Amino acid sequence: MDAPILPGLDNVDHWSREAAFVRLTRIKSDLPLVIPESALFCGGASNDVWDIGDVFLKVCWRADRERVLRDAQLNQVLPSAIPHAPVHAYGRSEDVSWVLSERVPGVAFEEIAENLPENLARDLISEMASILRTLHDWVPNSSIRALLLHRPRMKLTDPLSI
Repeated sequence: MDAPILPGLDNVDHWSREAAFVRLTRIKSDLPLVIPESALFCGGASNDVWDIGDVFLKVCWRADRERVLRDAQLNQVLPSAIPHAPVHAYGRSEDVSWVLSERVPGVAFEEIAENLPENLARDLISEMASILRTLHDWVPNSSIRALLLHRPRMKLTDPLSI
């Protein structure tokens, strides 16, 4: 598996809270905030996500660890008409990368979709379509385009590298 070695934890599942806590402990000194005891581990497949009150910390520990850094830089130049969580900080620590994002109020569409009146569901879908139209019409500047296209480690035959 393409994941950092966790010394002394050979039998620990990489997706467990215990493994995530080890990764978090290793990078704490590189983060621009103190991680409170109340931080809630939210899981993840190739990223650990920590709910820290007003912010979320995503720690990318598997596959293309540069992707969250690209996402963070892209996030900072998106048009305001495209809703997104503002990024407070991002970086690389040892063999992981991380991004600290602001909490955005709301609920997941799937949590409310079943009980939405048809007219409200139609309005929400229309709003999502408008956001996608704005995203598709947007042309990133040359440095962001280069950032997104420069993928030296990508191998089309290796799903973890894509």
